[in-house]
Amino acid sequence: MRDIRHMPMLCLAFGLTCPAPLLAAGGGGGGYVSDAPIPWHMTVDDEGRNVIELIPNAVTRLGLEMAEVSEWMPPEPPAEELVVSSVEELQPVAASEDPTEIVKVPVQPQLTVPYGSLIYWADGTTWVYGENEIERHYVRLPVRVDRIEDQTVYLKSGPPVGTVIVSVGAAELFGAETGTGH
Repeated sequence: MRDIRHMPMLCLAFGLTCPAPLLAAGGGGGGYVSDAPIPWHMTVDDEGRNVIELIPNAVTRLGLEMAEVSEWMPPEPPAEELVVSSVEELQPVAASEDPTEIVKVPVQPQLTVPYGSLIYWADGTTWVYGENEIERHYVRLPVRVDRIEDQTVYLKSGPPVGTVIVSVGAAELFGAETGTGH
């Protein structure tokens, strides 16, 4: 397979017309329109958390997409019948209790977020970026992951249901916060 990165230079060298996609692919720029840094500003909120503020064009340029923390209700497990082999097994049941009663444990809802929102810190902790009460202001929020299935992350704990979080572009905000972006 030919490396098309050098095609624009060959076109110029031989005076040929070069298609625009080849010119865009030409310096190996990764498809970015500009190598200029994303304009952002970082402050610290009252709780001591870093707050990343982006200008409106940066939100578009980064392709940020938002979602909300959701709640998933697991299906209720089927009631299991009490099976005993003898009357003696029922002796521990108090006389006032109905030995045929089936006790159901309530099913608890679970928080969920899109997989694309999840960020792993160097120490192994997991986070999402939430919109910090003001549009285009983002703050890193801790989450505890229970499990990941397909593109859904099921949480043991995290921000409340309805919290607006970044579902696409969280890695770019992580880069801005930690200084690893360009």
